[in-house]
Amino acid sequence: MSKSQIATGGIADDAVTIAKATGFGKIGQIVANHITTQTASSSSTFADAGGSETTIVTTASSSKVLLHISLSTRKSGNQYLALDLYRKIGDGSYSKIVDFENGHLYTNSTLIQTGRMAVSYLDEPSTAGTIKYKFQFNAGLNGASVVINPDGQETSSIILQEILA
Repeated sequence: MSKSQIATGGIADDAVTIAKATGFGKIGQIVANHITTQTASSSSTFADAGGSETTIVTTASSSKVLLHISLSTRKSGNQYLALDLYRKIGDGSYSKIVDFENGHLYTNSTLIQTGRMAVSYLDEPSTAGTIKYKFQFNAGLNGASVVINPDGQETSSIILQEILA
């Protein structure tokens, strides 16, 4: 079967289908932070996860940032790991933008559990410039022990993608 190529320069815009359309959410840049720091908690108070701060410099105020967080985790005791995501724009202060408190590794027993937690979030910061993200975690209410990168050999990560308008 022979193939033909048709020039689209002479075709009216209203006659063009999705095959010619462009500009749908192009990726402007990708920033990856591979976290090897071991961080533990047995408190219900949220605390920073060591090494989680990750910076991206967006190029347009219409850009969105797609975050992918993947954590190597362990918990012991009758509780779960809870996770909050924070954002800092420019020289401002950090503010919580999403609560991922979803009962990761929850069991109704004192068994030790190890697993990987992965979450994604699409942020719309409405600014061009420096944006920092970090996450905090806790061990729930019963004093369980939760650890990120529990054996000191695992790697957790935060990947930021600037999505252009």
